[in-house]
Amino acid sequence: MTACAWAMAGDPAKARAVLKELKSLSSQRYVPGTSLAALCYAVGEKDDAFAWLEPAYEDRDFRLSQLKVEPKWDAMRSEPRFVAILKRIGLQ
Repeated sequence: MTACAWAMAGDPAKARAVLKELKSLSSQRYVPGTSLAALCYAVGEKDDAFAWLEPAYEDRDFRLSQLKVEPKWDAMRSEPRFVAILKRIGLQ
């Protein structure tokens, strides 16, 4: 995701603009909760990141199967809430 790359490269303004657009779009059509969660976490909105993982879990988003191995989730892996989600989906 380009927006996550912008956040990690030190241009959070661009990443936040994309995040705002995706949040708005999510009320009109499906936007994967995992995408929103990763972007929220990248711009420092940790609570929102975990809030977006919940609908992804409820929607049975297939991308959740990559939580344990996908590098974009590395920073979240030490969070107890992340470990709890891994346990709920059977990856821990």
